[in-house]
Amino acid sequence: MKRLLSVLVALALVLTLVGCAPSNSDKAVAKMKKAGYLATASTYSEVQDDGAVAVVTGSKDSLSELLSSAYTATLYNTAKNAKAAYEKTKNAEGKSNCTLVGKWVVWGSEDAVKAFKK
Repeated sequence: MKRLLSVLVALALVLTLVGCAPSNSDKAVAKMKKAGYLATASTYSEVQDDGAVAVVTGSKDSLSELLSSAYTATLYNTAKNAKAAYEKTKNAEGKSNCTLVGKWVVWGSEDAVKAFKK
């Protein structure tokens, strides 16, 4: 019974995290603009070899926060490709400066990553 409860809680957590991830680059741009960030999307005309389909970049609109609030988010065609790309960012200790959010791999300031995940 405890195992079943643990699995259900883990599944609910995964669905919550994935449910917060934007489904495409346009939605990601809108989300970040709503959070007070500049956002620019670049969509590839073809799926890249690693599965990347789009990139969203930006930062805060104020000059004083420009560099300290920068972020980059890459959208992959599948969650499996996103996880593989995320795994490649890990160092020898198994740590990464990136965050995996659904089919997105996000890198940047802590506040920008939080805004992307909301």
